[in-house]
Amino acid sequence: MSSAPTESSQPATDLRQAYRNCSPRPLRSDHPWYTDLGAARGGDLKPRIIQRFEFKETGVPGLRDTWMRLLLLGLRGSGKTTEIHRLAAELRHRYVVLYLEANTELNAEDFDLSELILSIAVGVERHMREFEQKPLPKEALEGLQRWFAKVTRENIEERVAQVEVQGKLTAEGAPLPAKYFTSVLGMLKRTSTEREKVVQQIRKYPAELVAYANDLLRAAQEPLGDRELLVVVDNLDRYNPDTLDRCMSAGAEHLQSLDVNLIFTPPVSLLLDPRSEPLNNLYQTEFMFTPALRRADDPPDTVDEPARGLFREALSKRMDLEAVFANPDAVLDRVLQHTGGSLRDLMEHLREAFVLAQGPKLTVADVDAALHKRVGIIRDQVRISGKAELLAAIERTHSLPEGTEALQLLYRRYILKYNGEEWYALHPYVRSLPEVQRFLGPKTSAS
Repeated sequence: MSSAPTESSQPATDLRQAYRNCSPRPLRSDHPWYTDLGAARGGDLKPRIIQRFEFKETGVPGLRDTWMRLLLLGLRGSGKTTEIHRLAAELRHRYVVLYLEANTELNAEDFDLSELILSIAVGVERHMREFEQKPLPKEALEGLQRWFAKVTRENIEERVAQVEVQGKLTAEGAPLPAKYFTSVLGMLKRTSTEREKVVQQIRKYPAELVAYANDLLRAAQEPLGDRELLVVVDNLDRYNPDTLDRCMSAGAEHLQSLDVNLIFTPPVSLLLDPRSEPLNNLYQTEFMFTPALRRADDPPDTVDEPARGLFREALSKRMDLEAVFANPDAVLDRVLQHTGGSLRDLMEHLREAFVLAQGPKLTVADVDAALHKRVGIIRDQVRISGKAELLAAIERTHSLPEGTEALQLLYRRYILKYNGEEWYALHPYVRSLPEVQRFLGPKTSAS
């Protein structure tokens, strides 16, 4: 869920409102709090992605190379979703953009390739009807409905009647097939025996599913004129990499046969440690780096420009720093030192500090108190993992070691990936732990 501009978008002047203004939710494309952190990331990613879309050929049904298949990768909490919203806004002159959150459209724990394809197709129908005010011909969805019911041996009328009796359908005027898939997708989100049986059936016929999905996608494309459909499936990095490998590597042949432009956000670890075919061999890829506060050879507590200025600008849009921080420069530097450029952790750390604040303004001591509160669970996790020495080695070398041991640490955001020559460093929370400090020399210990 993303935040939209409201009256509370005004800069906060007290701790209570500052807490509310530091929600880590992604920002909508037109939100007044947005600040472009591209200079601290090593360059603005957005123009390069837009150029890819501007240069590509017009999408032609049946010609897979004419449709965009782009992976946007980055560590969770790096600001990916906010940048996706900005990108979508800039592409809308040529593309009709449908944004889907995988964890709300699909089962939150696991999903199959067939479920992903079905969600994309049904999501397009819903978007065209509800947001573009261009409902598809009834028959565009009926073919997919009849195929699904045949494969799963379902009674269409019974499922639709069940939905209407339970009052789950809120889309007034939705055609019968849309009502049917409202129930189907709701069932697929739940972990149940029914879901397992259905998925086992539809996964047997991926080519047929793609063919019927393409009938729907082509019908959706027809009234758009020169504009093309673009579907963004976000939050895929919240899933186990094995799930994404089955869909995006093993299932690439079928995903790439869809007559629609696609952007996916798979986990970084799947790119670095492919289970089968490497993703960069199958898709165009772009990586969003964590905003860097320093260079690799700087002391770990360094906060350099332009990062300091950019983060000051970003926070100044959410709060009056003079009114909220007791010493704006010192408090800003300290919270940046503790969060390492991670946008989500910056916001969550500040919220924790606001709660712990001992006075009307936030102090350096409050920011430090929030650090001790936030690292407790991480410390236990590092102890149990037995990876303190490995973590220290990554901090010293600014690179990942051979093997796959570090990938889980990257997924947990113990490690941050920065720009320039693409160097790595420990998240300051992790670097501050005594277990890690024991293996670090004086040059890499926190000052």
